[in-house]
Amino acid sequence: MATAQIVAQYVNQPQAGKKQGTIKTPDGVYYGVAPAMLPQFQPGGTYAIEYETRTWQGKEYYTIRSATAVAAIPPGSGPAGKNQVGMKDPEIAQQVFVGICIKALGSQIQLSEEALDQAVAMFRNVWNRHWAAGQKQSRDDMNDEIPF
Repeated sequence: MATAQIVAQYVNQPQAGKKQGTIKTPDGVYYGVAPAMLPQFQPGGTYAIEYETRTWQGKEYYTIRSATAVAAIPPGSGPAGKNQVGMKDPEIAQQVFVGICIKALGSQIQLSEEALDQAVAMFRNVWNRHWAAGQKQSRDDMNDEIPF
């Protein structure tokens, strides 16, 4: 069984005559999902999954066997209010980013409490260097001196 971390762009119920629903990721990959598991997925959520791969008629198919929510999109975050990483609140977006990074790191190695604190600080710094500056800049663009 393979593992991956995915973002669910779409969550689809099984089509007529089909045994599985599907999860589509932003990069266009579809994963089959048992109908009983579908309620744990929501569009925009990030999940750590275990999946099986099978080949049929020269094409690979993926079936999710287990999933754990890593980060879910908070209620009210939608296309109209997204920031550069797809969330309204930059603090929540940073927390999600750090959580995903720590989850990925923690699955590879055991972290002491001190190492975990250092990793969280490091990932927050990465976030602030790469994404927070872009969010601030986009807000500053609206700060012109044209009176209304």
